[in-house]
Amino acid sequence: MKSPLLSLLLASALAATAQQTAVVVATYAPPKESTILASTFVDWDSLIAKPTAAGQARQVFDNPTRTLDKLEVHVSTLNPGMESHPVHRHPWEEIILVKEGDFEVSINGVKHHAGPGAMIFFAANDPHNAKNVGTTPATYYVINFVTDLQPSAPSPASSPPPSSTPTPSRRPPLPPARAPSSSARPRSPSSRSRATSPPSTRAKAPRRI
Repeated sequence: MKSPLLSLLLASALAATAQQTAVVVATYAPPKESTILASTFVDWDSLIAKPTAAGQARQVFDNPTRTLDKLEVHVSTLNPGMESHPVHRHPWEEIILVKEGDFEVSINGVKHHAGPGAMIFFAANDPHNAKNVGTTPATYYVINFVTDLQPSAPSPASSPPPSSTPTPSRRPPLPPARAPSSSARPRSPSSRSRATSPPSTRAKAPRRI
């Protein structure tokens, strides 16, 4: 007969495994606009709200920039009790900034409360989502950064092994050794011997008067 503690531990382990296998991997989509984004001012009233299954969405940017392959910014509004999406992960980085409402934000299975002004950073491939736990619609900004440096998504079962290839040094190569100048006059063997021979120890002959 299993003890209650053992049964609880087994149930927790099964729940954690089920949650890990249920993580959805989001796929990359190229920017909808091909124009490189320049410095831009956006007024809130200019954003068009479109209805979604969970509430509303306002698209802001979906462009390449001078340093990013893609910068995607939108504003999501969730109705009470609604989630942004199932727990998912992706190889790019993301920031959300809460405008209004009460959220429960999940990061790697850990729940956090986020109210107005809260900012959350999702590192690449960390499972996450957000849920409106308040009684009124809740709104937040979403900023996605995509670069050519983003890592590939690791397997949920195990993390990728560390690379065995050493990282090349960025130190600039040393300049080549300079050959001796041909104009330098070599010293004769006799001059070297004179320079290095010890002083004579022979006694001087007495001087006659």
